[in-house]
Amino acid sequence: YTETLAAIMEKLSIKISKEISLEPIAQEYLNDIFVNFTPQVIKYLPLLKPSGKIEDTQKFIDSAKEAIKNNINYSWVILKNQKFIGCCGIREINTDIGDFGYWIKTEEQGKGIGKLIAKTVFDWSFKNCDIQKIKYPVDKSNIPSVKIIESLGGKIFSSYKTGQEECLDVNEYHIKKNSW
Repeated sequence: YTETLAAIMEKLSIKISKEISLEPIAQEYLNDIFVNFTPQVIKYLPLLKPSGKIEDTQKFIDSAKEAIKNNINYSWVILKNQKFIGCCGIREINTDIGDFGYWIKTEEQGKGIGKLIAKTVFDWSFKNCDIQKIKYPVDKSNIPSVKIIESLGGKIFSSYKTGQEECLDVNEYHIKKNSW
């Protein structure tokens, strides 16, 4: 049994609150993603700097849509009052351990949206995917994200350095489905 892409995309539309929703990543958000993927936003991502090429953002969107179609990864744009504020996703959904990540544009950070997104994606993923755990790698100095995952019951599974020139010092948190 294989779902149609339209059915998958419909399933991926998630209304979280009156203001916040998740929509499957789409071409219409190309410029929003490109413009808001800034050095400040990627501070805790395993990159030294944004590419600066809109073609790379296009490749990201195309790759994300292909992964959705193949039920490998699910990627969303985060909308606040129907306006783009970031991206999130759960990768490796065809395995036992999904991999969660997100970013929110600078002016929307610190408003509790990250925790809302993480909780929603964890709930949704445990209900709609076969994964038994979700891993959430967090740079140790990213205190807001550390607080989010710890408040949701995440436990440190391992620690490592990662990224271009090992730019991040990461604690990888896990949350198990049976304890969620």
